[in-house]
Amino acid sequence: LLSMSFYKTLGVDKNASLEAIKQSYHKLALQHHPDRTFNANESKDDNKNEPFLQIQEAYEILSDAHKKKQYDVQIKQQQIANNSSISYHVKLTECELIDTEKDDSAKVVSNVYEYPCR
Repeated sequence: LLSMSFYKTLGVDKNASLEAIKQSYHKLALQHHPDRTFNANESKDDNKNEPFLQIQEAYEILSDAHKKKQYDVQIKQQQIANNSSISYHVKLTECELIDTEKDDSAKVVSNVYEYPCR
């Protein structure tokens, strides 16, 4: 469901009006309708219907205010999940020194610490 953007499929902005969504749907549905794109030399099982089916699904969701709101929430949740990371602050005194790197003159360059899982 969320692998593609229904807004992108219909070529409309997220804030597009219902009328703009409807106009775009009708234009794309006519352009990609299987009866218009069917070639007698091809089987009906070919993926020729795929764009039309995607357009229909996008319109079904975006033209219904309740479904559109749910879709927008799912998109937002997915964006948050994809961009989030877990951050945890610890004090250096809570960590254990596991390695020390020294340069050629035996001067400490860096220390490697490990935080024990609890």
